Amino acid sequence: MSSIILLFFSSSLNAQTHSLEFNSQTFKADQIRRHFLHVPTGSNIAILKMTNHSSDISTQINLHFVQLEQGDSFHLTEFEKIINLLSHSTFQCDFNVQDKRTLELCLTRWRPS
Repeated sequence: MSSIILLFFSSSLNAQTHSLEFNSQTFKADQIRRHFLHVPTGSNIAILKMTNHSSDISTQINLHFVQLEQGDSFHLTEFEKIINLLSHSTFQCDFNVQDKRTLELCLTRWRPS
């Protein structure tokens, strides 16, 4: 079982931080979890923090974030990474976002073929 915390904030001083939390997330092999999140006004950085609460299961998770903008390649606003989440461990990463746009967050338990 995992918990996921996503923080949005601005790099400017005195900016308000917005957070979303998804608790009790379970991942079966090849199962995709998609979340569509609105990036708050003034936010330009997001931090993802993912914790594996399991004592006996280590897993690899494919993280994929994208914000689509009409007329632009999605590669400009895409972030992708495969992480190894050991039992009782936490992974954290940060990435740039564009405010007032929808962020698609896709999480998949990765299984080698």
